[in-house]
Amino acid sequence: DQLSRLAKRVAKGDHDARADVDPRAALELQGVVSTVNDMVRRTQDLIVSLSTQRAAMDHAALVVEYDADRLRQRSILQRQRLQA
Repeated sequence: DQLSRLAKRVAKGDHDARADVDPRAALELQGVVSTVNDMVRRTQDLIVSLSTQRAAMDHAALVVEYDADRLRQRSILQRQRLQA
């Protein structure tokens, strides 16, 4: 029951969710719960990492766009000077 609740929470985007490992449960079930918790944690870590990388890429794109605009403006000014 805990695993199905965990799966539903994770499916809704709650990557902080974890299931408690019941020490009274069969060892195999304890292992499954621990493994699922590890998978959710790793998924959460990947989401954070991807979010950080995306923010860095967005910033880099802004810098490139700004530099390209400056180069275009400089080129226009140079052409105007040559024509004058």
